[in-house]
Amino acid sequence: MNIINDHSRAVSYYKKALEINIKHVKNPSLITTSGIYFGLALEYKKNNEEKKSIEYIDKYKNLVFSQLKQDINEKKAKETAFLLYSFGSNLLRYGDYETSLKSLEYALKIYNNSNDKFYISLINSIIGQIYQELGDYKKSESYLLSAIDYEKDQKDPLMLIGYYYLL
Repeated sequence: MNIINDHSRAVSYYKKALEINIKHVKNPSLITTSGIYFGLALEYKKNNEEKKSIEYIDKYKNLVFSQLKQDINEKKAKETAFLLYSFGSNLLRYGDYETSLKSLEYALKIYNNSNDKFYISLINSIIGQIYQELGDYKKSESYLLSAIDYEKDQKDPLMLIGYYYLL
C-alpha cells in the first residue's frame, strides 16, 4: 500500500483532527485549527478541487482575521506578529501573494518595534522572495539586502540576489 500522495487519506486525517479539535477540546487552539484548514486547502488545491480549496482557505483567512481584530497589546504583539508571519508564509505557499505581502509587512512592523533581528531578517527575506516571484527585482533586492543587514551570516538572500542577476 502506497501512502505517499494519498489524497483521500490525507483529507480523512485532516477532517478527523478538525473534528477532535472542535468537538472535544474545550478551547481549540487557533494555531491547530488554522493549520488544519490550511492543510485541507493545500490538499484540495493539489488535487485540483478548486472549490473545496477556496472553501478552506477562506475558513483559514477568516479565523486568522477574526483573531487579528482583537485588541493587540504589547503582551500579545509578538504572538500576533508570529501569527501574521505564519499566515503570510502559508499564503505564499498557496500562491496568494497579495494577502501574503500585507500580512508579512504588518508582521514586520511589529517585529521592527521589538527589534527582533531574527524575524526582521527572515520576513525581509520572504518578502524579497515574493517580489522576485512577482518580477519586481529592485524591490526584491532591497528587501533581501535588508535581511542581510539584520543577520550578517545569512547566505540565502545573497543566493537569491545572485540568482536573479543571472536571469
